Amino acid sequence: MSVGIMNALGFLNLGAEGINGNMGLKDQVEALKWIQRNIRNFGGNPNLVTIMGESAGAACVHYHLLSPKSRGLFHRAISQSGNALVTWASQDNPEEQAFRFAAQMNCMKSSNKTKIAKCLRNADADKIAKSQRSASDILHHKHALYSPTIEKEGEDAFISALPQDIIKAGNITKVPWLVGVNSEEGLIYSAPILRNETIRSELNKNWTLWAPSLFRFDDEPNKDEIAEQIRTYYLGNASAEISMATLHNITTFLSDRSFFEGLHNSLLLHRGQHPVYPYVYAYEGKFSFAKVLFGMTFALPAAADVVVSRSWKWFLSNVLGRPETSYGVSHGDELPLIFNLPFQTELKEKGKTSGDYEMSKTLVSTWAAFAKDGIPPAIDGVEWPPLMNMNTNSNDVLLEETTLGTVIEDLTPSSDPIKFFKINRTCEIVDEPFHTRADFWSELNLLPYKVPGPEKQCESEVCEDNDLLSENELL
Repeated sequence: MSVGIMNALGFLNLGAEGINGNMGLKDQVEALKWIQRNIRNFGGNPNLVTIMGESAGAACVHYHLLSPKSRGLFHRAISQSGNALVTWASQDNPEEQAFRFAAQMNCMKSSNKTKIAKCLRNADADKIAKSQRSASDILHHKHALYSPTIEKEGEDAFISALPQDIIKAGNITKVPWLVGVNSEEGLIYSAPILRNETIRSELNKNWTLWAPSLFRFDDEPNKDEIAEQIRTYYLGNASAEISMATLHNITTFLSDRSFFEGLHNSLLLHRGQHPVYPYVYAYEGKFSFAKVLFGMTFALPAAADVVVSRSWKWFLSNVLGRPETSYGVSHGDELPLIFNLPFQTELKEKGKTSGDYEMSKTLVSTWAAFAKDGIPPAIDGVEWPPLMNMNTNSNDVLLEETTLGTVIEDLTPSSDPIKFFKINRTCEIVDEPFHTRADFWSELNLLPYKVPGPEKQCESEVCEDNDLLSENELL
C-alpha cells in the first residue's frame, strides 16, 4: 500500500486554526490504522506490517519510529536514503514559512492567524500547486521546501520534541530497522549543478550567499566563515571552482551533508536500543539517475529534456559504440531494481541474462525476508549482524532499560567506525563511508543536530523581538 504526501498540503504549519503541520504524516497514521482494521480481509497479518520508504519516504518511516501516534501500527521499518536527522527532513521556522506561503497566496492582508487560515482554505488548488514548483530548483529559497515540524504538545500532535531528544530518551518504537544510503547519493544534486552553467556560475561567484541557505546554516552568525570552511575542506581551498574536475569532491560534500551526516547521527543514537541494520548500496546498474541528469540540457521542459537525454545516450552507445561514463550510484538508483519502473530497459530486454536481474532478485528477496522475519538474510554467505553486535564490546543482546540512559548519553563519534553491510556484486562488511569526515561536521555543530550552547542573557529586562519578518522576507 502506498501513501504519498505533498509539500504545503502535507506540512504547512501556521501553529493555529488546525494548521499545525505534519498532516502528511498524520494521514499515513490513518492509513496504518486502516491496515490494522482491514488487512486480514486481503490475507494479510496485522501483526506483521512493514513500513518502507525512499528519500522523503524514508524520513517519514523514521518519524513513525519516533511518534507515539504510530506506536503498535507496524513491526518492521525500512528507510532507503533518508531519515529524520538529515538536513532536509525538518523545518526550523514553520511560522515564518507559513507567512511566506500566505503572502504567495495573497493571504497576508492581516496578521490575524484566523483570517490567514480562512483565506488559505479558500485558496485555489492550482495556485497552491504552482507555488511549490520552485522547490525543485537547486537554488531555492530556504522556505521553499516543506517538511515535518515540531508541534505544540497536545492530543493531536504527531511529534512535539526534537527527534534526537526523543531517541535519546528511548521513546521510540523498538522494531527492526533496515536503514542505509547509496554510495554517491549527492550525484542527484551535483549532476544538475554541473550541467547547468547558470547554477554552476552562480555558486562559484556567490558561494557564501547560497551555501548557508541551501545547506541549513543560514542562522549561524559566522555563516560566511562556515561556507568557506566547507569549500576548503572538500575542494582544497576556498577559491576552488565547482566544475567537472571537482565532480567527486562536490558529490562527496553533497552526499555527506544531505544524507550521510544524518544517518551517522541517527545510528549513534539508535545503537543498542533495538535491532538496526545499516547498509550502503554500491551496485552500479545499467540505469542511473546521474546518467540521465548528465545527459540533460536544462534548457528544455523537464519531460522533453529526459527524452532527449535518453535518446542521446542510446545513440552514443548503440550507434557510435561509446562506453557509458561511470559516475557512481546516485540517489534513487536502487529503485528500478526493486520496483517495476518503466525506464528499467535492461531487465526487460535481457531478462535473466542481465547483471541487473541478479541484483534485483537479491534486493527483493532480502527486503521481503526482512519484512517477514525482521532479520535480513546472509547474502553471498556474508552475515548481516545488527548494529549493536558490530559496534559494542559487551553482550550481543539489546541493552536493558536500566542501562540505556547511560549508553545513549555518550553520543560522541566512536573511535571505531560503525560497520555497514555493503551491497554490491560482491557483498561485504565495511567501515562507514562517512566516518573519516564525521568529526569535521561534528565540530561545525550545525542544525538539525546542533548541540545548544549557553542561553543568551538579555542585557535589559525585556529582550527585543528580532523575529519580525520584513516585507522582502515574505516574498
